[in-house]
Amino acid sequence: MVDAAIDGLGIAFVPEHLAKAALQEGRLERVLVEWCPSYGGLRLYCPGHRHVSSGLRALIAAIRVAEER
Repeated sequence: MVDAAIDGLGIAFVPEHLAKAALQEGRLERVLVEWCPSYGGLRLYCPGHRHVSSGLRALIAAIRVAEER
């Protein structure tokens, strides 16, 4: 979607980190800013079970790494 917007095919509603470089380089500009909600980062909601599966544990670890970037 970002590439399409850069190519002039329309506007894109994407997470800011996907368009950050193009915005900084001036290849894209923000529009409809008042309609763009701000999110404080990734969130994960999971049941409070005692035993967390290895798959969910791996997902949580990956999200934490992404948050640190």
